[in-house]
Amino acid sequence: MSNGTNVACDAVAVIVLRADRKVLLLKRSAGFLKGAWAQVTGRPDGDETLWQAALRELHEETALVPECLYTADYCDHFYNPAEDRVEIVPLFVANVPVEAEISLNREHTDYRWVTFDEADDLLPFNGHRQAVKKLHEDLKHGELPSWRRIWSGN
Repeated sequence: MSNGTNVACDAVAVIVLRADRKVLLLKRSAGFLKGAWAQVTGRPDGDETLWQAALRELHEETALVPECLYTADYCDHFYNPAEDRVEIVPLFVANVPVEAEISLNREHTDYRWVTFDEADDLLPFNGHRQAVKKLHEDLKHGELPSWRRIWSGN
């Protein structure tokens, strides 16, 4: 039994947001979440920063390159009993145009562009649902502020 706190921040999730305010959900092809709708997720490789991992995972899973990447200003957190640790997962927002073309890798079998309400109904993780709700609220006040922009493809 551990006497200390075991906390890890070695995964990311990406909310892909189209200009028409629809978000991308991907259907998982394998593992314990087989058949579940999810966001782009993954882990950093080597010396990657978390935001660099978010960009890479987005491209690997969907072939998308966003116009901009923002912090969602939200971190999911949960207890992982298999690792006996608390996991902290920062969420990012990737802006893409309405005409963006998706090419799925083998991790997913399908994709859907959905409204914020539909995402709330389909996402299996409470933290990811909360992040989508927060993004929806943030967008009611206009575009995301420039101070949340991490990367721009321009």
